[in-house]
Amino acid sequence: MKKKIIMVVTNEVITDNRVKKEAQSLSKNYSVLVLGFLRNDVKVREKVDNYKILRIKEPILRRLFVKSKLFKSLFTVESNQGLNNKKVQRLSFMDYVGDFLQIMFLLNKSFTVFKKLTMMKADIYHANDLDTLVPCVLAAKKYGGKVIYDSHELCTEEGWVKSIFFKNMMVSIENRYINMCDDVITVNKSIAYELKNRYNLVNKPNVILNTPIQQKINEKPDKKPELMIKKQILKKNKKCLSVLFTGFLAPDRGLEEMVDALEHVNGVHFYIRGFGTIVESLKDRIKKLGISKKVTFLPVVSPDKLIKLSSKYDVGIIFYRKTTLNHLYCTPNKLFEFMMSGLCILANDLPELKRFITQCKSGMVINSEKRDEIKQALEFLRDNPNKLNEFKKNSFKSGKLYTWKAEEKKLLKIYDKLNK
Repeated sequence: MKKKIIMVVTNEVITDNRVKKEAQSLSKNYSVLVLGFLRNDVKVREKVDNYKILRIKEPILRRLFVKSKLFKSLFTVESNQGLNNKKVQRLSFMDYVGDFLQIMFLLNKSFTVFKKLTMMKADIYHANDLDTLVPCVLAAKKYGGKVIYDSHELCTEEGWVKSIFFKNMMVSIENRYINMCDDVITVNKSIAYELKNRYNLVNKPNVILNTPIQQKINEKPDKKPELMIKKQILKKNKKCLSVLFTGFLAPDRGLEEMVDALEHVNGVHFYIRGFGTIVESLKDRIKKLGISKKVTFLPVVSPDKLIKLSSKYDVGIIFYRKTTLNHLYCTPNKLFEFMMSGLCILANDLPELKRFITQCKSGMVINSEKRDEIKQALEFLRDNPNKLNEFKKNSFKSGKLYTWKAEEKKLLKIYDKLNK
């Protein structure tokens, strides 16, 4: 009889590629159930390939406040503070209220998950991020199971808690319960070292990269509406460099700096595929700068179509700003997706991004917080097609190496070791 794994996540599962890939891989050797939250008209119970999904109602606090104006005003991450900014930020009363509610949301989510887990026995509980860590540890203690903590981010350094008091509270929670886990995995070396040193872990966390499942890229252009738009733009300017952003449109992603740089660069067209909190303000900025003809917003597509569609562009940008330690150490999914798509990667000078791009020779690393550097990099890539193609070829080769197949082997090895 197969041993049972319960993976726990506080989203609706379908939007979490890492969880879906891990569940599919583990289901080859184990019985896997993913416990998530019920939102956005998804089913309560669902079977996907060889694993099952069970969704429970979201915590009452989130259901009451998440759509309110108060929620949005309190939980907006400020973008004016950087890691190198020595100035102490003076917090308002409402900042403390927001932090208090964030902690309440965290505890409320954990309690909601724990109530369900008390009725669900498993051999191994897989906790995805800090908000599921405590209930998984407590459930494992009750049933004599084991726990794997999967830290997708540097959770205590995401920037949504502003006060030192509440941040230290989160750190103390993670510190206590991470040391009660049987194994820890995370997304890159920098976060692995940070977790080990911060919490005095006996062993360094294992790294499971957020690489995509291998896809075949059709070299022949598809007759998609957005690609027809791209062809029309290229007819007008044969030397036009196509630059792509994919993902969530939010502060600190460098979109404002990219748009500002475009004002002073010709022969470059910027494509934006995503949704988020700054869509309208970004459109207003583009209109104000008079560069509407240089920017195209593309429709959101499912992850399985993203890599193939992205392959039709020249450059993919990753411009996370150094506003939090979590941003500093990031390796977003799009890094490996751009590689598999064969795009030249233009990224901010962050340790993990620099390590991969330099090692793979797949693009350029700049200080994307300076608009002039973005401008110079775009002009260089536009005016040096041979170098651009070299970056793209190297990126495509690297994309064949950084696939989920390699990470799956590491993941199964970790689980097999736990079961010995």
